[in-house]
Amino acid sequence: MVKAVGLDAGEYEVKAVELDGSYRKPRLIKAHLDRVAQLTAKAADPEHATAEASALQLAVKQAKIHKQNVVLGFPSREAVFRQLLIPFTGEERIRKVIKFEAESEIHSQSVDDMVVDFHSVEEVDGETRVLIAGVPKSSLRVTLQALDRAGIEPERVDLDAMALFRVADWSGALKSDPDLAKGGEAAPTRLVLDVGARAVRVLVVTSGRLHDIRAIPLGIDSIAEDLVQETGAVLDVCRDAVQHCLTTGEDFDSTLLVVVEDDDDSEVEAVDPPEANLPARREATAISRSQVVAAVDRFLVRLRREFMRFLVAARGVNAIEATVVTGGGSRLPGLDELLRDVFDCEPQPLTYLDLLQHDFDDDEAQDVEPRLAVAVGLALGQLGGPRGFDFRQEDLAYTRGFDRVKLPLAIACMLGLFALVVYGLVLYRSLTYKEFLYGTGTVSQAAKATGRRGSTSNTLVQYSGYVGFLVNKTSWAGARMRADYEGMVGRIAARPTFTRLAAYRNELKAFLRKVQEKGEYVPELTLDSGVAVLQQFAEVFASLEKNLGRFYVVDIDLNLPVAKTKEGGRLNFRVFFRGADFASRNSMLKQAFEAAAKRKDSAFEASPTFYKPEREETFTELSSAQYDYYLQLKTKIPVLQ
Repeated sequence: MVKAVGLDAGEYEVKAVELDGSYRKPRLIKAHLDRVAQLTAKAADPEHATAEASALQLAVKQAKIHKQNVVLGFPSREAVFRQLLIPFTGEERIRKVIKFEAESEIHSQSVDDMVVDFHSVEEVDGETRVLIAGVPKSSLRVTLQALDRAGIEPERVDLDAMALFRVADWSGALKSDPDLAKGGEAAPTRLVLDVGARAVRVLVVTSGRLHDIRAIPLGIDSIAEDLVQETGAVLDVCRDAVQHCLTTGEDFDSTLLVVVEDDDDSEVEAVDPPEANLPARREATAISRSQVVAAVDRFLVRLRREFMRFLVAARGVNAIEATVVTGGGSRLPGLDELLRDVFDCEPQPLTYLDLLQHDFDDDEAQDVEPRLAVAVGLALGQLGGPRGFDFRQEDLAYTRGFDRVKLPLAIACMLGLFALVVYGLVLYRSLTYKEFLYGTGTVSQAAKATGRRGSTSNTLVQYSGYVGFLVNKTSWAGARMRADYEGMVGRIAARPTFTRLAAYRNELKAFLRKVQEKGEYVPELTLDSGVAVLQQFAEVFASLEKNLGRFYVVDIDLNLPVAKTKEGGRLNFRVFFRGADFASRNSMLKQAFEAAAKRKDSAFEASPTFYKPEREETFTELSSAQYDYYLQLKTKIPVLQ
C-alpha cells in the first residue's frame, strides 16, 4: 500500500498527516498537530526553521509517522508569483526556458537566487499561459538544513497554496455550476481562501483550473499584535487572550490560567528550539473582551481593504460564484459577513474529512478540518494528485540514499577493480616466474640429421628450471632411444607445469620396465654385476665415514672381462687425503679393503698385489697425499651385467 506524508510547517502550528491508499480512495491513518511559538515569522530565519524542524520531528515521532515519501509545504507568502505567456507548448520545453522567461518579470530579487517552477494554466493557439512561482534559495536551504538535522528529508517541496487547490479539487469544492455560464459568457470564478496566522492565501479557480495565487500579508495574528501595542503584554499572552475571549465571551485574566508543562520524556533527538518554545513565567495581565473585539474589528477593516485591492489587481477573476474558506482563522467572528459583502456570494467551508476514512470523532473532525487542509493536500499530491510545484531543484534537488552514494561507490568500485587487476597481474607474474623456475616448455628446432632420405629435423620441447635440468640433457638418449625420448618429452609437455617432475619420474619408471622386459631381466635372479662391485666398493667407504676424515676419490676405473679368463677384472681408483695424518688414514682404508676381501661374498681377491705402495705420492706443501689402489676381482662374476 502506497503511503504519503504531508508536512505543513505553519507559522505557529505544525501539522503532519500520513495517508495511504490511492488518490481516489485515500485513508487518513495518522495525524498530529502541535503549536509552536515563534520568535519571527520569516522562513529564512534559522531560529524559525529550527523551531519548525524540532516540532515536526516531535510530531512525526509521537504519531509514529514514517519518513518516506514526504512532501513539505512552503509558505506562499515567501514566494513571488507572476503570469507569463509562453509562445509554445510542452511541459519539457517550457521547463528549459522558464527561468530565463521569469528573469524579465521578477525584479524584486535576482532569479539566480531563486528556485523557479511553473503551473500550466491553459493552452490557446499554440501558446501556453503559465503561473510561475519563485522562492528564495536561502529560505528554502535554511528550512531543509534544519529538517535534515532533525532527521527529516522531504522528497518534494510544494507550495501550501497548491496543496489547498489540490484538496479543494479532490473534495469537489471547485466544480462550477454549468447553468451560470451560458450564452458564451465567461466561466464563473471560485475563490479558495486560507485564513492563516500571518497571511491569507487566495486561489483563483476558473472552470476547475488554477489561474492565480495571491498571498495577502495579513493574518489573524495581527489581532494579537494590536493588543501588544495597546496593553504592553507579551505576544503569547495576547494570543491566549484572543482565543479565550472569542471562545468563551468573557474577559481574560492570565492569573487564572494554569500553565501545564509537557512531561513527555520522548527520546526524540530534536534540535533545541528557541526559548520562546518553552513554558515561561508570565506577568499577570488582564485583557477585556471589548479590547479583543475592537482589535478584531480593526483587523476585518484592514482585511476588507486588502480584498478590494486583490479584486482590482487580480487577473482572470470573472463573476465569483463561490468562496471556499479554510484555515485556522476561518471561524473568526465577522469573517463570513465580510466575505459575503466583498465577494457577493455565500462563503462555504472547505469540507473533505467526510470523504476520507479517519478515526476522528465529530468534534475532533470539526476542530482539525480547517487546520489540516494543507497537510492533507500535500500528501494527496504524492498519491497521484495534480502535480503542483516542486522546488527541490538545482543545488537543492532531492537525492535518494543510493543516489548520494552511487558516485563515491562507483569510484570505490573502480579503485577496487583497478586494485584487483593490479593484484591479479602481480599474481600472474609470480605464477609465471614460478612456472619458469619449475619448468615451462618452449618448442625448439632440433639439429638436422642427414640420411639416405635427405636432411630431417625434429621439433622438440625444451624446458626451463628444474624440469630442464633433467629432461633437456639427452646424452642418455642415443640413436636407439631417440624415439622413446621424443615421445616422453611430448607427453610431459601435455601435463600441467607443476606435475611435470612427477610425470618425468613416472616416464622413467615406465621406460625402465620396458628395457627390463625387452632384455628379459628377471628381478628374482640375483646376479653379480659391475653394479654389485661398485656397491661393495661404496660400502667400504661408508663403513669408514666417521673415521676417514676428508678424502676425495678422483678417479674410478672398473674393468670386467668380456669372456671367461683365468684372471678376473680389476677395479682401479685414486684416493686423495688431506691432512697431516694421511698415512694413518690410508692405512685404515687399506685394512678395510683387506677385511672386505676376506668375506665369502666379496668381489675382491685377497692377493699380495692388492696395494702397491710405490704409487704413493705426497704433497708436502699441502700436508696431503694421493694413493692409487688396484683391486683384483674374482673370476666368478658373470659377464652379463
